[in-house]
Amino acid sequence: MVTPGEAWKLRRAQWRRYRVGRALTYIGFALFLPIGIVSTLVFKTLGWNEDATLWVAALWMMAFAANMVWFRGFRCPDCGKRFFPWGASWLAPSNDWGSKCGHCGARPPA
Repeated sequence: MVTPGEAWKLRRAQWRRYRVGRALTYIGFALFLPIGIVSTLVFKTLGWNEDATLWVAALWMMAFAANMVWFRGFRCPDCGKRFFPWGASWLAPSNDWGSKCGHCGARPPA
């Protein structure tokens, strides 16, 4: 049996996972172009060809995609269902960038 104190710590850890995943998503999205530009300039000064920049971009995109898959698997601490519902289309967009649960409407604490 879980005590109320342990349940609170578990819920707090789950919301921390949400905040870390969201921060990594925003950082990965925002820094893709600046990292690409800086790596291109650095590799040109070193005399390397453009293939090195493509490798950096490919690795960055793979890391970003892995983070998105991990982050989309987040389960809401309140209802236990996926925070971001799967299977949305352009007619009914998903809650990928939303800040509340797609099922119960729970929001992360401040």
